[in-house]
Amino acid sequence: MFWGWGVIIVTDRDETAFIYGSFHLPYKTTNESLSSIVKGLDIKQGDDVFAICGSGDQAFAMLAAGADHVYAIDNDEGAIEFAQSRLELLCRDREDLFSYFVGKNNLNYLTDAGMEIIRSNYDKICFGHSNILTCDITGQYNKIYLSNVFNNLGHCSFAEFDPWFERVSSHFSEGALVYSACPIPSDSVSSRLLEYAEELTDIARADRSSYSNPVVYRKVV
Repeated sequence: MFWGWGVIIVTDRDETAFIYGSFHLPYKTTNESLSSIVKGLDIKQGDDVFAICGSGDQAFAMLAAGADHVYAIDNDEGAIEFAQSRLELLCRDREDLFSYFVGKNNLNYLTDAGMEIIRSNYDKICFGHSNILTCDITGQYNKIYLSNVFNNLGHCSFAEFDPWFERVSSHFSEGALVYSACPIPSDSVSSRLLEYAEELTDIARADRSSYSNPVVYRKVV
């Protein structure tokens, strides 16, 4: 199931329902540092981002930082519904509910100015319910945010990274940056496809949270 560019789903959830129920997901905000993600990927105007959705915080922060388009997917339909509902609430001027669950350490990336950028560019973010290993990617992207999907802890195994990246790499431009919230073993990353971006990794780690140890890669070909 996909939600296209700019589709706003109007629901009858009231404030109590949004805060206390209805969404079946283990988290309603990220435990990663949005600053680490935005700086590590060097997000700027002109960027087209392929991202893991999670709570939506990361996708919203990248849009607020200037990305032209963000395509966020998740295999948890509840996560997609939650992020889409947050966007809907923001477009209805409910900034209080949009940012209700955001951790204090990340509020600087969802300021009033940032939320206005998101609201004004709501049609530049797209959500999709799909498994990253099997989804059909369309379009071209120069920034890729993978969160901790490839970590051998219940998501995708490290061994699945290289085959996945090779399958979808034609949709990632030469020099595209790839952000992972945890290191992927070197024997799972083909040097034909990716190289370690040391400077950007250092930047990402300077602002990391205690829950992540990010690595940034650059697509070689």
